[in-house]
Amino acid sequence: MSGNEGVTTAHRVPGGANAATRSRLLLTVRSVAKSFGEMRAVDGVSFEIAEGSITGLIGPNGAGKTTLFNLLAGALPADSGTIHLGDTRLDRLAPHQILAAGLGRTFQIPRPFPEMSVLENVMIAAPHQAGERFWNSWLRPSAVRGNEGALRDRAMALLEFTTLAGHARTAARTLSGGQKARLSILLLELAGVNLLLLAEPTDNLDLHAAEALHGL
Repeated sequence: MSGNEGVTTAHRVPGGANAATRSRLLLTVRSVAKSFGEMRAVDGVSFEIAEGSITGLIGPNGAGKTTLFNLLAGALPADSGTIHLGDTRLDRLAPHQILAAGLGRTFQIPRPFPEMSVLENVMIAAPHQAGERFWNSWLRPSAVRGNEGALRDRAMALLEFTTLAGHARTAARTLSGGQKARLSILLLELAGVNLLLLAEPTDNLDLHAAEALHGL
């Protein structure tokens, strides 16, 4: 994939061109490249995403879209170029640091923790939970319970919004493909990301499931 061919970025900013001008840049990608041996998968890609905008990455199979997603999210290191989320340079960070900085991505095939409940899958995504520290369970049990209760309420509100509340107590493996796609977005919402990368979110979904996902 090169910056001039193979992949196109299509932008839409609510409010029109004037709103786009006023919006600050959220993501800035400059001359990013990645090769696998002799194959140049991403070749000098540059683009910008403004805060509040919707950007589509369009290209045929094999154009390098997934590779670019992996570079943005830190799953692969770039050979060259820079990636900034606001003032934070991402291309030097590990995936968990990129998520903490505010960029999250979904996958074409969502894979939630299959035996955990849908509610537990959502709750586990929240950062800085009181129960993450072992000694809090012994020394600050009331703080752990309070944090978990607030987190459960927030997770349930998100499940209600996405019509998944009826599945809150069931194992995530029982969800349909469309429901798992919605669940993967909720995880990132609870993680507090500022920029969400959606990997073919409506792939293999029927019209009803695609419309429900679009409603998010």
